Amino acid sequence: MKKFQLSSNLKFFTIFLTLLIGFSDQLEDNGSSVIVEQWQDDSLYPVILVPGYMGSRLYVQMDSTAQLPVFCGRLPRTWTLWLSMRSFIPLINQCWLYGARLQYDPRTHKTHNSRGVRVIVPSFGGLDAVDNLLPWIPDQLSPGSYFSGLIDSLEKVGYKREYNLAGAPYDWRKSMNEQSNWFNLFKALCERMYRQNDNRKVILMGHSMGGSMIYVFLQKQEQQWKDKYIRALIPLATPFIGNFKYMYDYLFVDDYPASMSPIIRQAERTYPSMAFLVPNKKFWNNTVFITTPTFNYTPFTYEKFFKDINQPIAFQMYQDVENLMEDLQHPRVDVYCYGGYGQRTLRSMIAKSNNLYNVIQREVIYGDGDEFVNIESLQSCIRWEEQSGEYKFKYKVFKTTHMGIIRDSSVTSIIAKEIREIP
Repeated sequence: MKKFQLSSNLKFFTIFLTLLIGFSDQLEDNGSSVIVEQWQDDSLYPVILVPGYMGSRLYVQMDSTAQLPVFCGRLPRTWTLWLSMRSFIPLINQCWLYGARLQYDPRTHKTHNSRGVRVIVPSFGGLDAVDNLLPWIPDQLSPGSYFSGLIDSLEKVGYKREYNLAGAPYDWRKSMNEQSNWFNLFKALCERMYRQNDNRKVILMGHSMGGSMIYVFLQKQEQQWKDKYIRALIPLATPFIGNFKYMYDYLFVDDYPASMSPIIRQAERTYPSMAFLVPNKKFWNNTVFITTPTFNYTPFTYEKFFKDINQPIAFQMYQDVENLMEDLQHPRVDVYCYGGYGQRTLRSMIAKSNNLYNVIQREVIYGDGDEFVNIESLQSCIRWEEQSGEYKFKYKVFKTTHMGIIRDSSVTSIIAKEIREIP
């Protein structure tokens, strides 16, 4: 009787998710920004929100050359890749994996989609792709709620969507070395927001890896351009020097997002962005992150680490991105650096055997942070205080999580108020 009950529940859950997939796929985005009536408020600097890793909605199209498993059947012409219920359903998640994974070319040091796959980033300049990744579930209930809480707080202090509040989604699977087109679009968006708001400088606000995206962008710009167009950089929970979490994620599937569906981790391990997010050896130096009976793994031993876990391509991707942050010099704009602390955050691991994949014979060590970002990585922006010179610098932390800093109204309302008061 118990066995029958379990099977019935599983069948019901599968049917429920399948219906959700069909419904969500009907909510296609035409990629255009919403046109709104403009209004003028000389007290507000326009804001552009840049999401982090897994923080943009993505769509996928597959043509007849796609080499899908036979059980995928006939898929819609355009369907949601992220965040998608397809990643949760057995067998069907293999169809999702085909669309989500990347292929690495060691000759060009670039990645590309699987055969017959085109991934689409919708609504550049708008907010639809970054506010709620599951738009058919209300923001307050949605596990896909992203910038919606922060947007709500900004609107309460006077901001208006698509006029002085914009979004800059991107294909977060790829790291900054493959984002030249996005950098061009982002520069044009900064200039448009400046003109649209009576030549007021623009505040660039990035959550998590989005803060690193903005930082790399700013380092590519002439100082004259930054002086004219940029009012401030505001990183939110940005791991400028990487996290142990992503080193751990090459081994295990028991943390977010793989804890929801392990197949997501299979896709993640093909992403250059994940390689970018491991601890950077320039800043962590010889910090020991994994200890075994015979070896200590540090950021200077990544070649051995990736070889020992049979991920040689991941090491090549790491080599491509390890110098993107250079020496983390001051971006030469005002900086307001916000983050979270006081949360149980992956910090290191002691393996009791030389098999790093051994789930049973291990001890996971936790430290301070925001559940994702180690406090040491968050605090890396403090170095800019000594380098700030003529530029204003502010560092502020909240006892909140990585997502709480953009979702929790008690936090976002403070951040929005402080943005409103930037002179």
